[in-house]
Amino acid sequence: MGERLFNATEEQKFESKMKSYKLEATIVTNKGDINLFLSPEYAPETVANFVYLSKRNFYDDMKFHNVVLNDLIQSGDSKGDTTGTAGYFIKDEITNDLNFDIEGVIAMAKSRDNGPASSQFFITLKRKEEFDGKYTVFGRLKTKNDIKVAKSIREGDVIQDVQITGRNVNDFLNNFKEQTAIWDTKYIGR
Repeated sequence: MGERLFNATEEQKFESKMKSYKLEATIVTNKGDINLFLSPEYAPETVANFVYLSKRNFYDDMKFHNVVLNDLIQSGDSKGDTTGTAGYFIKDEITNDLNFDIEGVIAMAKSRDNGPASSQFFITLKRKEEFDGKYTVFGRLKTKNDIKVAKSIREGDVIQDVQITGRNVNDFLNNFKEQTAIWDTKYIGR
């Protein structure tokens, strides 16, 4: 969260608070719903960014522009040419607590090799342990049916809506007022 340093107790309280929101997302696509558990206790700013963009309907009517069958699906590109962003970038929040050891992981894509992330994300359709330590994981798919829907996605399929649910969802972004104020000044929409 910003450049603020926490002592261990403050960090534990913050992680506990983030976990208490029990945030989930539903990515509504033309092929069906993909339901996710989000992990703000491990990647708070990344989840805040995803929630922020979802609440602004950034992902609505956006195509999956990169699909590698039985490997991964990717969306969030505002230009549709692999270079699109939200107008700002966020820092990596890579942790050993979340990795690519299972299928159905959602993580931030980077704007270029080793560059920062913005709005693009990908969902893995198989284990991708070679991605560990390279991309910020911020959640995972809930069920086998969600993985089945994700595997049915093809290039050009569309996100119709992203819905965020949980406890006190409207309060969640209040924990990131500094970040959202900056994002507001740089957000380019679509």
